Amino acid sequence: MPASAFPLHRPRRDLPAGLLSDAEDYLALGIGADGRAPAVAEDGMRTSGAPGTWEWWYFDSHLADGSTVVIVFYTKDFNTPFKGMGPMITVEIDRPDGTHVEREFKFDAAKWSASETSCDVRVGENYFRGDLEHYEIRVVEGDLDIEVSIDRTSNSWRPKTGIITFGEDDKFFGWIVAVPQGRTTVSVKSPEVTFTESGSCYHDHNWGTVLMPKVINHWYWGRAEIGPFTFIVAEIIAEAEFDNVPIVVFNLARDGHTVADDERNVTVYRTYPRVGPDSPKPISDRLLFEYEVPDSDVRYEITLWRKKNLLVAKFLDKIIPNTLARGIVSRLTGFDGAYHRFTGEATVRVFRGGNVVEEYASPTAVWELMFFGK
Repeated sequence: MPASAFPLHRPRRDLPAGLLSDAEDYLALGIGADGRAPAVAEDGMRTSGAPGTWEWWYFDSHLADGSTVVIVFYTKDFNTPFKGMGPMITVEIDRPDGTHVEREFKFDAAKWSASETSCDVRVGENYFRGDLEHYEIRVVEGDLDIEVSIDRTSNSWRPKTGIITFGEDDKFFGWIVAVPQGRTTVSVKSPEVTFTESGSCYHDHNWGTVLMPKVINHWYWGRAEIGPFTFIVAEIIAEAEFDNVPIVVFNLARDGHTVADDERNVTVYRTYPRVGPDSPKPISDRLLFEYEVPDSDVRYEITLWRKKNLLVAKFLDKIIPNTLARGIVSRLTGFDGAYHRFTGEATVRVFRGGNVVEEYASPTAVWELMFFGK
């Protein structure tokens, strides 16, 4: 088991759930408290793959021709962390003409290897490897052949220690953002599409020791590149067992360098959530993340305004294909988790002395709502 796999087993002192951020937390994790820049080893494997753990390396890209490509390497199926190693790779490709390519590949544990000192994940002939500054991804399975190169353009970052704990047990969620923004070239060969395009991209790494629906009720998460700014925002609402504590993640970078990332200075506002015919869960159409430092005349505002749903997916539909069986499980467990992906307008506004001094907008931002609970 990696030495860094389970470094801390206690909640925040003041809340039942939250980001670990005390000096001793950084010391126990072996990371510096003087900044949010991860070390190369932090993008290496952080768990053992044993039952009760999960881990993945995520990549998404927005290409110049309007295509999007998402690739994820998993230690196991996200829905079954209680099992042992069961490597999996998922790929989603969307072209501007509406063509959608989706693949899911599962492997024997013997085909998996991963370094603890850097991102060097291998599953058979496939790999996801890099050193925070440059990455390469290769997926060659069945009728699909993908090659990806990534060059980071915005500093790597993590929220505080990167560890969010839940309660007194060994329940935590780890997160670093190795590439908040980068340039990428993606080459795809498949029966449906063949192309090579360049564009912008993002890569993060997550790991944990608890099934998310057990500790998280829902979250909003989004990122975008607007004008000179790149932002990553999230509001995570813990389950009732943890007093529905809100956990905020916020990073605003200008020209590749972080200018605001202390979640204690963030206030999140939402419009009243409502359930509509296009969703089984209540959705807030507008989110506002306001960042204001005490005794400073500078304030930042990030707004996300939903225009339409790109995707609504119920988890049980994927896990249990049989309609009758799915209905029985739903009634017995009460679980009706769903994932939403939205598109709409995003804005970044900079205030100085109460006046707007800069404003940037994008009409094609994309963000998500992951809703596990009630």
